[in-house]
Amino acid sequence: VYVCFFFSSRRRHTRQRSVSWARRCVQETGINAEYMGIQGIMAYYFLGTPLIDGNEDSTWNAICTKAFGVPSAQMELGFHISVDREKFRNATVDTLIGLTDAMQKIDSNLEGTIRKVEKQHRDLEPKWDIRINSNAGEMTMEKYIRDFMWEDSKFPRSKTLPELLHLIQDKINHLDNDIKKQISDYTDMKNQLGALAKKQEGGFLTKDLTEPLMENHIDPKMFLDSVNLISLIAVVGKNQVKAWESQYEFLDEYVVPRSSKPLGITDKEGNQLWTIVLFKRSVEVVMNKAKATAKVFLRHVEYNEAQYKEEKKKRAELSAKIDQAQADLIKNCEIIYSALFECLMHIKILRTHVECVLRWSVPPRYFLCLYRPIPGKEKKTIANLISIFSDAKEDKGMYGTKEEIGESEDYFPFILIQMGITIHQLSLIHI
Repeated sequence: VYVCFFFSSRRRHTRQRSVSWARRCVQETGINAEYMGIQGIMAYYFLGTPLIDGNEDSTWNAICTKAFGVPSAQMELGFHISVDREKFRNATVDTLIGLTDAMQKIDSNLEGTIRKVEKQHRDLEPKWDIRINSNAGEMTMEKYIRDFMWEDSKFPRSKTLPELLHLIQDKINHLDNDIKKQISDYTDMKNQLGALAKKQEGGFLTKDLTEPLMENHIDPKMFLDSVNLISLIAVVGKNQVKAWESQYEFLDEYVVPRSSKPLGITDKEGNQLWTIVLFKRSVEVVMNKAKATAKVFLRHVEYNEAQYKEEKKKRAELSAKIDQAQADLIKNCEIIYSALFECLMHIKILRTHVECVLRWSVPPRYFLCLYRPIPGKEKKTIANLISIFSDAKEDKGMYGTKEEIGESEDYFPFILIQMGITIHQLSLIHI
């Protein structure tokens, strides 16, 4: 079914939603402005326009000279990229309108996903020269955009537009699920290691004492655990040592005299480990009195050599697995970022194509380019483009951003679709 002409008073299909990409990125991904500033994220626009005099060269020259003030020959690497618009299959008006809403949502979610993947990579490895792997080989992001060719082997245009969009969406979902699972597995392993390491965190008041005793080669035979007697470990603060030596024998009549000896082990807080021997019947009494009167905490001896060696081995093995998982995750972030960016470019092209067909009907006779606004001249560029592509008899005041025209959406005499990417030195690209 072919679309012959489409005239509509429903301005929602002719207005362009030029929502700030940076604002949307913050809302959808949680990436803060500081992070975005560090990474140098810029806004780019896919611009779809009617042909001037039915000619692409005339349209391109008008954009270069009137919107940017330079001859097309001096426009920095502005050149044609073949998209073969005619290869896209046509669809009914209702189908195209449905596609615009669906693609806008997919597009928005995809940009957020790409930013999350990039953030995950930079959290693990800040230095990253982003590369895109396409059918033409590995290349910089800038070169991929400049040399963009629709990849029919991945997204065949022989399919209907809804089928094509579904194919892209399926690939995005598959990639998203893959990276989410890998991140989840990596996080789980780190949490397991954290739980094991937590036993050894803090001072002697809370940590497992097996490791310091084993690491300092304390002979387990020096600790008593007979029918009547038991050894406890006293955690003595650096300022309580003298008081402990003079007071511990008087805590209770069942404390063995001269039994408290330093083990020569000190934590980062200055607490020392001492031994003390007492009758089992008075353990609770002595522990309470030591804490109340001497400010010393008594702990039962934890000396399980087999358990210590097993946990140490487990930590080492888990640490090695985490190192490998991190390396794999970094590599997979690069692979998935590349694939997702490919999907993003194809979605942007498809969105622009559908919007242009809705605006100017078939056969698809429109001009398509990608440009980056000159900092500080964004409004002037838009005003120049409005002047170029609006009818001479039209009121130019009907066009502009939603704030300028007092409407709920931006409205321009051309198609404008935004994209935010981390790339440098890209000017205007003629597609």
